[in-house]
Amino acid sequence: MRSLVCKVIEISRRLYLRELRTGDALALPFPDGQFDRAFCVDTLEWVKDPLKGLEEIHRVLKPFGSAVVVHSDFDTQVFRCNDKGLCRTIVHAFSDSGPHGQLGRDLYHLCKRAKFQTIRPLAYTLINTEWLPSLYGYKVAHMMVDWLTKTRRVTEGELVRWLARRQDLQPIIESRGLDLLPTDEDRKIVQRATRLDSFLTQPFH
Repeated sequence: MRSLVCKVIEISRRLYLRELRTGDALALPFPDGQFDRAFCVDTLEWVKDPLKGLEEIHRVLKPFGSAVVVHSDFDTQVFRCNDKGLCRTIVHAFSDSGPHGQLGRDLYHLCKRAKFQTIRPLAYTLINTEWLPSLYGYKVAHMMVDWLTKTRRVTEGELVRWLARRQDLQPIIESRGLDLLPTDEDRKIVQRATRLDSFLTQPFH
């Protein structure tokens, strides 16, 4: 998490922001009514008390100021996958293994409790139609595998098979072979899953 914060700070400095500070989200280092606008994206899940974090955003806004508060609801992710049961298991395990994977659906009521006067809920749906390293679906799937490998909520074999058996990859594998998969990492995953399948289908002696 600390390395991610450092990257955000570095990018923000490149954008020539006038001033950049780090601080405690539950005790923002600013006086009441300091800002016209506030922007908070996928942060509250990692705050010990999300309601208090929203109350702090409300506190530092000027009268009639506004805030954009965005958070993913990781339990609503949908992937095309041949093994639907395994796909559901992995999505739910990823959502449940974080601090608050369903925070997106709670934002409206948390904002009401934080005393924001006018709240406009908006659900944004992101759809990727290709399996490419530059797209969100590809990146988040690999992030989920990395996270679940560390937390051990799903077996390594299940994670490998999930990535390898996604329907987006199947036509490529069947018609053109492994060489035309998007990345070397994809090729290794599919080869590893094939070895796992071969092992699992061997009769026990």
